Amino acid sequence: MKLGIIASLVLLGCIGATADIGVRVGVVAFEDFDREYDKWETVLADFGRRSHPPLRFQLAAGTYGDLLDWMDRELVDVAILTSGVFATSQFSTESTPAYQHLATVGLPPAVSDWAGLDRRAAGDHFGYRSVCAVPADSPITSIEDLRHVAEQGRVQLVFVSPLSVSGRIAPTVAMREANITADVAIIYSQSHSEPVRLLTQPVNGLARVAFVWDDTVREGDELRAKRRRLPFPALD
Repeated sequence: MKLGIIASLVLLGCIGATADIGVRVGVVAFEDFDREYDKWETVLADFGRRSHPPLRFQLAAGTYGDLLDWMDRELVDVAILTSGVFATSQFSTESTPAYQHLATVGLPPAVSDWAGLDRRAAGDHFGYRSVCAVPADSPITSIEDLRHVAEQGRVQLVFVSPLSVSGRIAPTVAMREANITADVAIIYSQSHSEPVRLLTQPVNGLARVAFVWDDTVREGDELRAKRRRLPFPALD
């Protein structure tokens, strides 16, 4: 089952944007934003030059919560979001949502070996998956091991955000299907890059387990060898 069907969304605010004041663009920083900033800066600069009249874009990056706050306060004209944030934005107290869907942006093929072969195939991708990651030397090697340490309260789960499909919502469903229902410690990182860094940092004798999207760790990443994907059929 593919999870997070919409890779990212672009929304157009109902408030007008003209070349005089520029177009305020908010981008959800679901990874280290230096990976994304140059791309969006180039795309928006090119789009602005080809527009008539030319448009000036002001780019700001924020967390999942930041984007919802900016949209609620109409501080951005365009929001580039992940699917979970977009879905949440549609629960408006007003009769008409302040923002409407404009376009769905496809993802390039995944380059991580944590992603399935179908996700690494050529072409645009409009789906992705969640993966479970542990330190390379972790004694947790199976779902049964994870269930056992969870029942003993010896694990800390690292999620991305309550609004992240691949970094919280899908893993929650998958754990329930795997009968992992113990009340354990959890933290939120607000990005998909941070959990894999946290995996190598000890925390009060607890085993850390992270859930991120399937293209988080790429070949050549400095700490790639220090973490591994835990097989989790319910996420596949």
